[in-house]
Amino acid sequence: MNAAILQIPLSLHLFKRYTIITITGEKMELTLTVPDAANLSQTDAQILFAIKLFESEKLSLGKAAEVAGLSYRTFYELLGRYDIPIVNLTNEDVKQEIMNADRLL
Repeated sequence: MNAAILQIPLSLHLFKRYTIITITGEKMELTLTVPDAANLSQTDAQILFAIKLFESEKLSLGKAAEVAGLSYRTFYELLGRYDIPIVNLTNEDVKQEIMNADRLL
């Protein structure tokens, strides 16, 4: 795997560094530098990152839960608290599902 490295000088006393993410069967490491002002723990940063990966459809619900370090059910419930839809259907998808259901009835 090729990696691109971008180095930006930081005033390190203002930032926390976290290395997060381990996915079963594959390992991906990410070092995340977060401003202290964000007041995030490593766990919070990991969960928020996993939510964003799920929301942008980069990871499935199960893999995102794993990245967050949470059970499938806990992560599912957390998404509900953040009003993040579990299923993203277009209007066309919904119309098709309704037509399919009507045919069955």
